[in-house]
Amino acid sequence: MRKYKIYVESGDEYDIAWLDGAELSTEEEADVILFTGGSDVNPTLYGENVGKHTSYDEDRDNACKALYERNRGKIMLGICRGSQWLAIMAGGKLIQDIKHPGTHVLYTEGKNYMVNSTHHQLMYPFNVEHELIGWAQKSPFHLDGNDQQVKMPILNGKAVEPEVVWFPKINALCIQSHPEYKGYPAARLVPAA
Repeated sequence: MRKYKIYVESGDEYDIAWLDGAELSTEEEADVILFTGGSDVNPTLYGENVGKHTSYDEDRDNACKALYERNRGKIMLGICRGSQWLAIMAGGKLIQDIKHPGTHVLYTEGKNYMVNSTHHQLMYPFNVEHELIGWAQKSPFHLDGNDQQVKMPILNGKAVEPEVVWFPKINALCIQSHPEYKGYPAARLVPAA
């Protein structure tokens, strides 16, 4: 089996332990660039005000932007904040406040999974080219930078909350949950609702 060389933004091998066939790499030799979890992303990067629940790290945003720019054309993988970062790089925006603590069901076309979830922001890819692979339907509110409710697409009477998204224009797979968390429920099958 071919090993994929992955450069991890955090530099931590822990962040790729869940990936079969992956090995930590230098940025220059990497096949894949992994953007990891952490602080919020500055809403001015996607044209919004800073909501009352948003707190960002400008130095990290600048470092991520430089890393992204240096590695255009490579496969990109985003986990939690990293998924949100890549959604913005693809031209999307974010829901600035949503409550997804603990675990929730991840819906796909065919199977449903129970996944961990600790994020309070969410990708909003509906204004750019994307493929929605998995979604949640958990939170009753989705706030923007003016702390106003954002209209989300509706499926079976509930809001569609993107959890796994492919952005073809930037070659990026984005995952809101944390598959790297040890001792936290990995994606496990649950009965279809």
